[in-house]
Parts: sequence; C-alpha cells; structure tokens
Amino acid sequence: MNARFSEKDNMVLVLDVARFKYPTYWVSFDLLWESLKPIDPDTRRPRGFALLSKDRRHMTKSALTQLAVNLDSWPTLARIWTEALPADLASRQQEHLTPEQFIAIVLDHIPDQYTNVVENRLSLFLSSPGEIDIPATSQQQQPHQPQLLEDGERVQAYLSDLDTLLHQLSETKLYTIIKQSPSLKQKAQAREKKVALAATAIAAEQESREAAALVASCADAAGCTLPPNLRHLSRAQSSAVSLLSMHPPEHPVNDLTAFLTMFLFAAFEYWPEIWKGAKVVGLEEVVTPPSQNLQRQGVSIREEINFIKGQIEALMELVVDLK
Repeated sequence: MNARFSEKDNMVLVLDVARFKYPTYWVSFDLLWESLKPIDPDTRRPRGFALLSKDRRHMTKSALTQLAVNLDSWPTLARIWTEALPADLASRQQEHLTPEQFIAIVLDHIPDQYTNVVENRLSLFLSSPGEIDIPATSQQQQPHQPQLLEDGERVQAYLSDLDTLLHQLSETKLYTIIKQSPSLKQKAQAREKKVALAATAIAAEQESREAAALVASCADAAGCTLPPNLRHLSRAQSSAVSLLSMHPPEHPVNDLTAFLTMFLFAAFEYWPEIWKGAKVVGLEEVVTPPSQNLQRQGVSIREEINFIKGQIEALMELVVDLK
C-alpha cells in the first residue's frame, strides 16, 4: 500500500499488508513502477495497481442489485454462455426461431442452482450482533433482540428504489417473455425451496417474531415477503436476506422474473454475438434495454445493467481457464 510519495527524492513509502512479516520501507518510484509490469501467471495480465477512494454516493443511491455468484460458481455459468449456449443456438439456425423460443432456449441453459444469479443488496444494511451498541437502560429492547444497523429511513429508501426498479423491469418486453416461458415455473420452485431454507435459518438465528412470521409466509413454498423492519443477523446468515422477495406471490411484479430480466439484459450486452448470431427477427427490440431517458424517481435500469455488466467483466477477467 502506497502511504506517501516524496517528489524531491522520487521515493514511495510502502506499507505492506502483512506488516507482521514485512516492515515499512521506501522504494524508488521507478523501481516500484517496473514491478507492476510483469505478467501474472494466473490472470495473464500485468499486476497493475488499484486506486481506492470513499464512494460519495449514498448507500441507497448506489447499485440496487448484484450478481449472486463468485469465483467458485461463475466458471460453470461462464462456460454455458461462451460454449454450450452458442453451440446449441448454432445448431438451430435453420429453425427460424421466434424471440420467445430464443429466450426459452437461453433460460433452459441456466441451471436451477443459478436461478438466483441476480439478487437484492439488503445484506448491506445488516450487521453482526456485536457491532451494535444497545442502551442498557432500554426497557423495550433486550440484548439478545435484533436491532437495525441502518436507520429505518435508509432501509425504506432502498426498498422504495428497489421496488421502482422491479416495476420498470416488469414493463419490458423481455420480462413479459420470461414470465411466459415454460421453464420459469421450475426455476421458481427451485428458488422457493432456497428461500424457505434461508427463512428457517434466519429464524434459528434470530428467534424473533419477525422471523417466525417470515417462516410462516414461506412454509407453503409460495414465496416470501420482507418483514416490516430489517433486523441484524450474524455474518453467516446475513446473505440469506438477499433471497427474500420484495413482493408477495399474488403481486403483478415477480421478483425472480425481474432479476432474471436484469441478468439477461446485462449478459446480452456483454455477449452480443450470442443474440446477433442467432438472426432472430424482432429479437433486438426484446434484448435491448430501455433508453437512459426512461428513469423513474431517480432509478435507472441502464445504471443497474452497467453495474451487473461490470461485475461480469471483472469475473471474466479473473477466470482465465474456462476450457
């Protein structure tokens, strides 16, 4: 880590992250710069450097969704998009596919375990129990009861923006086609099982009335709704909240469909050759996201897609051995 630069001596003060092994030292700027150039054998790219700065955006005004994958799970999904799916579509070029048939093929290639490929970011508002100070004089709160890390207004602002985004996605042609796809029902069932398990885990951690109500809403595997107030969980369970649905099953906006819509928009932009090579009449209008002008209450589908696409790009740079 670069701590200071001496322009007079052309030297850089380096603070190693493993300070218990490597002490602080000064090094020539030219030598430090040259050390960034060698090719990393894993990434096949120069080691480079990163600039870190505090994000000026409020948490609730940053990205509302994110990829629910990591370096362990992404390679399998990446192979599907770079190998299996293109090969399947190439074999169907004589079939004169409709946009609906094309999207159905794409969805069929996404394994059920990747149904939650895009998720909400509610876990950002949660903390572990030891990180919150609870007033000892409180008569209404006990030490073991969950407390909000973020104030209610921030949480509600996030939920409001997320709701706006999901509604915008539900108004696109791609959402409509995904919603009518035969494979969606199977994927929804797989997701509901995950949600029910997550809700049970939350209840076991919290032992609260909110968690009990959450489990009850998931008991019939028909989908879950968020409790009135988000509560803190342990680090091991906080990510489970990302599986919870914003809307009840009977609501016209389906969370799973909306998140899949978001992922396909980003994936088709990152791999445009997939849909362009298929030469499906009317498909471009379906896979093209709404224009930047279509914003609502400050929420933009375009900004969200750019964020997801940026995550895809970063993962693809890290995963170099896909074959």
